[in-house]
Amino acid sequence: MINSQKYWVVKSLNHNGILAKTDQGKEVILLGKGIGFGLKPDQEISGLDKNVKCYGLENDDESLHDIVKDSDPIFLEITSEIIAEAEKVFQNFDTNILIPLADHIAFSIERIKGNTNITNPLTDDIKLLFKEEYKVAENARRIIEEKIGFTISDDEIGYISLHVHCGVTQEKPVQSMQFAQIVHQTVSMVEEAFDITIDDDSVSYIRLLNHIKFLLVRLERDEEVMISISDYTEKEFPESFAISEKVCAYISSLLRVELSSEEKGYLALHIEKVRHALIDA
Repeated sequence: MINSQKYWVVKSLNHNGILAKTDQGKEVILLGKGIGFGLKPDQEISGLDKNVKCYGLENDDESLHDIVKDSDPIFLEITSEIIAEAEKVFQNFDTNILIPLADHIAFSIERIKGNTNITNPLTDDIKLLFKEEYKVAENARRIIEEKIGFTISDDEIGYISLHVHCGVTQEKPVQSMQFAQIVHQTVSMVEEAFDITIDDDSVSYIRLLNHIKFLLVRLERDEEVMISISDYTEKEFPESFAISEKVCAYISSLLRVELSSEEKGYLALHIEKVRHALIDA
């Protein structure tokens, strides 16, 4: 399939990438094998095949020229290939992650060159929470090795997974990291309080995870739980309710929001289900 859109070259980034403008004057990055070879500023190009990828900015007030002027184009190529892997798995994937993910990978390689190891304490949680995103991000290790000969760690794959998740949900990486933090902290509190180990493949764990996910969605949308079971759970499951209060206090301090008693009651019920499932096992 041929792209009939006409572009005008702003500058060649390297043999495989150019900065260009559309008929409407919008700056875009075009990435494809050999596309930048021999092109000159203001040259018109058209009839690009489907293997050439076009990336723009969501915010027209920003300048791609300013953003990429000090960047190594190889990281744009690497990220474009990662996005291509994501598009095989996810529909309606947001390619606006190109620049932030390329920057992240560039910084990661600088850390490797400087023998600086950056750990990610939430890697295991990210791998469980965002399984498909993590699988896509694992391809980044192969792509980076093939392109520039460096091997990234599992912790870096965890961080790349967050960027991939942003392409799926249009969240910011910090939001995805906070979700992973909250799940990790909730599980840790429950395990410590009841002196148990929660199986992350269990149905009760998945239900707890999903409850926290939708709890955070409700907070973001300012939605309320219409039916209260907090009095019931506080009376029937006081230990689980006490943990729920601690978790909700943690979420409140992290996100700077107040959680209702209804939320505490429902979270307590899910915590009790996890505890009860392990007792019966």
